[in-house]
Amino acid sequence: ALEYKITRGSWETVEKGPRGEEIANRRLVVASAESVHVQVATWRDATPEPRRASTLTGDVHHLGRVHSPALGNDRDVWVWLPPSYAQSVARRYPVIYFHDGQNVFDAATAFIGIEWGADETLGRLTAARAMREAIAVAVANTPQRMAEYTQAPDSRAGAPRADLYLKFLVEELKPRIDAAYRTLPGREHTALVGSSLGGLVSLYAGVAAWQTFGLIGGVSPVVG
Repeated sequence: ALEYKITRGSWETVEKGPRGEEIANRRLVVASAESVHVQVATWRDATPEPRRASTLTGDVHHLGRVHSPALGNDRDVWVWLPPSYAQSVARRYPVIYFHDGQNVFDAATAFIGIEWGADETLGRLTAARAMREAIAVAVANTPQRMAEYTQAPDSRAGAPRADLYLKFLVEELKPRIDAAYRTLPGREHTALVGSSLGGLVSLYAGVAAWQTFGLIGGVSPVVG
């Protein structure tokens, strides 16, 4: 029993329904050798993305397009501040950095409109005193995501750029966040979280940038 979709090489070029809508996985039960003929109605990149309502909660700052001299590109960065931040003006907070940042807080920017809900989860857990309040920094990916999140040569990703990406996080972005917000800058108070290739580069950072990131969340990492 197989489930599949047709793409032209990536999720950005995946097939969609005749009105541009998402479609369920195709299913095939293979009993013997056979040929399957598939007709694609349209493609994601041929269909205007529908405007989705924002699902941001709490105090979220959009830093705009942040330039990285190390990587030579730009990306969006968002900062979520915990509920007590505005009132407790002398208090400092640990920081959680997230990869694939457009997916972290807001369905309006998330891939196919599915967000992590980190803002709602952080608010709920801190309200229940199940965790310490923390600042969350969502760092968007770029078209070079595969290379930036990969530390070894890969025929699909090209030359690995994970070391340059970590240089951006450690030497460019983190100092900016520490200067602009009341953070606890030590490694014991600094976390890095990602899934899939983001999980891989998080695990790599636990070794390559251990002086900066003392807490690592590798969710379903891509490992060989």
